[in-house]
Amino acid sequence: MRLPVQPGSAGNPTGDDSDDGTTASAEDVRLAMIAPEGACRTADLAQPRARPTVIATPGGALIIGGESSDGPVISAEFYDANTGTVEALALPSVLTQGFAGTSATRLADGRIALLGGPQTALTVFDADTRTFSAPILTEPNAFHAAMRLGDQLFVAGGCANPDGCIAGAAAVRRSTRTIAVADGTVSPRGNLATGRAA
Repeated sequence: MRLPVQPGSAGNPTGDDSDDGTTASAEDVRLAMIAPEGACRTADLAQPRARPTVIATPGGALIIGGESSDGPVISAEFYDANTGTVEALALPSVLTQGFAGTSATRLADGRIALLGGPQTALTVFDADTRTFSAPILTEPNAFHAAMRLGDQLFVAGGCANPDGCIAGAAAVRRSTRTIAVADGTVSPRGNLATGRAA
């Protein structure tokens, strides 16, 4: 639905013309419908968790890690947007150390690359099959930043392990590198001016 905004209204307090040459009275307010309680109820997670990592996938979302009253949650679940259900996922044995400091990056084909954390491994989640690939051993990475760069991950900063970041700034990396998703090959890409961790 579109509504005109009058000069001097909350949507345009100055009454000035917009940058595109239209007058304020021709501007639009875009409205969205929200459920009365502010959210739509879906299925509960199999495990309660605070601060999990959640990343969109084709047809839903991958939910990993987080914390509970008993400590770190070492599990993963998949939310199916088509059915509104949540499914517990089987983890490769190398991922059963937890997800503290692990990055989750969506690849061009919709799969999710999980890198580092307590384990020195790269593994890829496929939402179509609800499975994780066989882990590829790589250099230690934790609390780093990662983004997709073609068929590689561009990784910046972080620590060699989760405890290293907690220990102090001296353990925080300045390095950047690319890691090939196919085989885990690491290529240095220069240093940041300042070491930093996520």
